[in-house]
Amino acid sequence: MKNLLLIGGTGVGKSTWINFFANCSQFRCLEEAERAGGRFPIPCTFEKTDPQTGDVKRISSEGNDAPELLHSVEVGDSVTQMPKEHVFQRENVVITLLKML
Repeated sequence: MKNLLLIGGTGVGKSTWINFFANCSQFRCLEEAERAGGRFPIPCTFEKTDPQTGDVKRISSEGNDAPELLHSVEVGDSVTQMPKEHVFQRENVVITLLKML
């Protein structure tokens, strides 16, 4: 078993990296992950403005019916509330990621 501690400032991409790692550990290639809908141990939702129409579109790892955000989060604010362990296994290798605030 291997352990990896992720520490970094707010907004540097720790959650994004864990989601990326989850997909790398489960799927052989990006196309396979896309077909399966991906794996997101840390759900993510963001809004994007269409440059042509000005419409705001919600994009979520939860699918098209993204839940409304429970509270307002300003850009740069931390979403992580408590340190959490994420365990991944590929063949006979087990890797534990611990994400700190």
